[in-house]
Amino acid sequence: MSAFLPIAAYILARQSQVFVERFAASWLAPGTITHLNYVQKIAQVPATLALTIAVVTFPQLARNVVAGKTREAHRRTAVDVQIIGAIVLAATAYLVAFAPQVVQLLLQHGAFTAQDTAATATVLRIYVWGLLGQALLDIVCRSLFSERATIVPAVAMVLGVLVTAVVAAFGAPVWGAAAIAAANALGITVTAILVVCSRRSAIVPVRAVFLTVARLLPATGVAAIFALWLDARLSGLPAAVSVTLGGLAVALVFGIIAIAFGGLPMPRRLTPASRFLKKRATSRVGADRDA
Repeated sequence: MSAFLPIAAYILARQSQVFVERFAASWLAPGTITHLNYVQKIAQVPATLALTIAVVTFPQLARNVVAGKTREAHRRTAVDVQIIGAIVLAATAYLVAFAPQVVQLLLQHGAFTAQDTAATATVLRIYVWGLLGQALLDIVCRSLFSERATIVPAVAMVLGVLVTAVVAAFGAPVWGAAAIAAANALGITVTAILVVCSRRSAIVPVRAVFLTVARLLPATGVAAIFALWLDARLSGLPAAVSVTLGGLAVALVFGIIAIAFGGLPMPRRLTPASRFLKKRATSRVGADRDA
């Protein structure tokens, strides 16, 4: 029970953020809650894809923690932050520019009009800036809870919900759903920073986490600017074409810049010919030693 209660408190606090946002939206124009729901569903696709990696690597992290291998646990968490952070930040840069086309392709059918697409895309462009905070929070909380029962995530999440509530309360009457999306992004980011900086865990490499994020941010900025430029060039094409071409191009630009700034490792391609030459060189060195 002592291990369950902190996790349950964190989950309840995390879910309460949604209720705070929907309560603020209930005072706005009809359809606002619907737009927010669609935005959440679309934005969670890349986040869910990225966090699947954390689910797959969790057994390895848990084994390292149980065995007391702090260095290996550090490395596992840092690598997860690098990979998952790259995925969500690339998706952020992409959706900042191509949100209207994505919403149009997925939702603009039947009673969902072009006006609904425009309203949803505006909110989506703001909401996606909280994806990195969501990803970091899930990764770090996984590490904390695998080490021991702790209330740090729950307390941090309560503070994040308060930030969300204050920003939504003051911003929603003026800026509408866009302010609620900004409140979500700010609240979850504050929570993630508080949890990472809590320093209550021996297996969360605080410096490595922030360094990895800092190295990925230039790629995010460049990719977002490139995406906005490319969006203007593909504006006349069908939504399906622009969404596909834009996604591939933005992912390529993000990857190149991230590698240049050290946010991602340089890919190592070992062709059959190079493997043969490497094996031959190794055998030659062994023969020289025997001689």
